[in-house]
Parts: sequence; C-alpha cells; structure tokens
Amino acid sequence: MPWNVRDSDQEKACEASNVWNSSYYNLTSLLQLHGLHQIVHSINGKVPGDPIVVPYGAEIILTVFNQLLSSVITLHVHGLDKKGLWYTDGVGFLQQCPIPPKTKYQYRFIADTPGTHWFHGHLGMDKGYGILGAFIVKTEKKEKVQIKDKEILPSREYVMLLQDWTIASSNYIWFAQRWRTMKWQWGFDLEKLGRCWAPTRTYDFGAIGGVVALRTLLVNEHGWHDQADILQRPESLPLETFKIRKGMFYKI
Repeated sequence: MPWNVRDSDQEKACEASNVWNSSYYNLTSLLQLHGLHQIVHSINGKVPGDPIVVPYGAEIILTVFNQLLSSVITLHVHGLDKKGLWYTDGVGFLQQCPIPPKTKYQYRFIADTPGTHWFHGHLGMDKGYGILGAFIVKTEKKEKVQIKDKEILPSREYVMLLQDWTIASSNYIWFAQRWRTMKWQWGFDLEKLGRCWAPTRTYDFGAIGGVVALRTLLVNEHGWHDQADILQRPESLPLETFKIRKGMFYKI
C-alpha cells in the first residue's frame, strides 16, 4: 500500500504530496488517535505509552531518554507517595533540572502505593502532546471486586486510559489562555455563523469547567474526529475494543 507524504516546500501548492512506493518507507507503526494529522510526542513510538506494571515494594529505575529536538521534559508518576524520596517526583525547576534534548535521566524510587496510577510529562503541554501512560503497582494478593453482596475474583483485567484530545494544538491553547483568544478556538472567521467557542461552566466571570474545546475522547490510542460518525455509524470506526464473555467478570 503506497503512502503519501505532504510536501513541505513553501513554494509548492498546499495540497502537494509525494507517493512513497519504496519499501524503505514502509511504516512499522501507525498512531491512529483521532484520524487527522497532528504533531505528537510519543513514548517508545506509542501514544499513550505502554502500561508499566511493577510489584509492590520494588525499587524502580525509570530511564528517560529525551529524543525531542529542542524541548526539555520531566516525568511524574501520579499516585505514588514516594515517602522520603520527594525529589524524584519530576517537578521541573523545583525537584530537578529538566532533561535536555538527546540526554538520559534516571528516576529511582520505591513502588510504595499499590493500585492503578499513571505517569505523564510534567512540563508545559507534555500531556496534551501524548507523554502519558498507565503505571500499575500490583500486590501478591489477588484483589476481589465487590459486586452487590458478593466478592468476585475478576477473570481478566484491562487497562483503559482516557484522554481528552483538543481541536487546537496544546501550545496554542496555552498561549490562547494568556492572550485571551480562547473565544476563537473554532477559528477566527466563524463568528458570523455563531460559532464562537464558550466554556461550558463559568462562575464569577471565570471558567471552571470545559475550558478547552475538545475534538474527541481517546480510549487508549483510538478516537474519532467527525461527530456525525460517532453518533450515526460508530460500528464503522476503528475504536478500541475489549473481548468479554457472558457471565465472566472483568476489572478495567
């Protein structure tokens, strides 16, 4: 199957593209996300990154290699207590210097909080660009789930990571907050059509909910960009699926 790559030459037509037929350009992976072209920051080639599953009480050595060209990063594991190791929590300019491009950094800490957590970038708009994933600390004891008046041992576990995916780029949203241009997240030429964007919840002239215009909600890697499709023909979309059997219990 041939792939088309957009021509970045400023002198070429906007829609100009070249066909890649050579096997040299065969893609080893495809990030579907919402189905449109967008710049992302991946973890080992994936958005979100693969779940990290560790035993309770283990010492964790998490090596981060920043392969971005010009951006610094840090990484935060959300949900762990990290007692006595507060300086390993990934808060840039406070607990550590950010990781420069083309360099490595190791986080060393104890998995001291059992349960399902997540990790994410902790500088600027890192999460919005895709630097996130599940972080699960498991105990030796098999955990039962309370269902009505019974405790059930799940037959299988699935990880479901939900992420809101925005219409505008994460950097633009940050600047729009500073420049007070959030009103035009749908575009600068749609006000005559009544398409100016507004937050869904406000209080005392301030937004308290829905402060960013969303395009889709990603489930793991999969989402959509056309609202008509998800409402009228969701079965035609390559959405995330989970295999289940009747009468069995699952933990998500």
